[in-house]
Amino acid sequence: MSERFRDLPGPVKRYVLGVYFLPLLPLVWAIPHAHPTIFVWLAIIFALACLVKPIPHPCGGIIHSISGIIQVAGLLWEPYDTLLGVGVGCSLGGLAFRRINLWRAGVDAAGWAMGALTASIVAHLAFASIVFFPVSLTLAAILSAGARFVTNQLIFSGYRSLRFGHPFLPHLRSCLASGLVGELFPLPLIIILAGIAFLLPATVWRLVITAAYLTVLPIPKRSRGNFADSMIWRRTTAATTARIPRNPSAVLQVGARILSVAELYDNAFDKLSPSLRSAAPEAAEHQLATRAECPLDPLVVPTVISVGNELKSAVAGESA
Repeated sequence: MSERFRDLPGPVKRYVLGVYFLPLLPLVWAIPHAHPTIFVWLAIIFALACLVKPIPHPCGGIIHSISGIIQVAGLLWEPYDTLLGVGVGCSLGGLAFRRINLWRAGVDAAGWAMGALTASIVAHLAFASIVFFPVSLTLAAILSAGARFVTNQLIFSGYRSLRFGHPFLPHLRSCLASGLVGELFPLPLIIILAGIAFLLPATVWRLVITAAYLTVLPIPKRSRGNFADSMIWRRTTAATTARIPRNPSAVLQVGARILSVAELYDNAFDKLSPSLRSAAPEAAEHQLATRAECPLDPLVVPTVISVGNELKSAVAGESA
């Protein structure tokens, strides 16, 4: 049976209400500026995005693959349209397709909407600050991905801390470190789609390209299967990503890896134990809440340093 709001502990209830009302002030600002046609279509797209099955988070809650399409929307659309589209669309999608309670759909949608708003604001600031489009697009994609990721981790780590008893700061550090590399995987594909959309600036084409990301929505997350296999996979992907500044064809290789892992991510729920597969999401959270937190990903710093060194080498080679 799905967990009812009235059965939650008092501190969790207060936190949930706080998250639920978090977007209210931004909504007051966004509604007068929003474009109704764009907002409605974005809401439909994000509602359809909820058709993809989430998988339980090992520390409670869920892991959903919606972050990639939020990134695309944040780059292509104004912050007020993005906020409304993500918030309303994810609320409706959670109720219609995931069949979860209203309070849970509201919390998920509010958290994702705030992450989308942050990503869109950061992206548009980057576009306004740098004139050279290839650089501004790349920087906007990276910075907005980081802003959305940190915003969502702050919101949902607070919920998991209160709901499942994890110490907040250690849990937040673990989530930030272990999830960062996964956030880098879809960036080449996101940059390509956004670049195409800006070459076809008509509104209808931007909507089509935003919706096109639905076809690869199950963006890969770090595998929780065999540790050695996952380490080999991450090393290979990091090496491929590092070649992008000098070898643009590496973008296609990274895209192919994204597509190949997408199916594994979509089937991850099916690999869980039969008791979890048959349980409601809230029941699965309770069973998974006792698992140890994911260790810090040792490849976070090497990957960032490797990509940074390749970028510096590429810039130095061009200026020589």
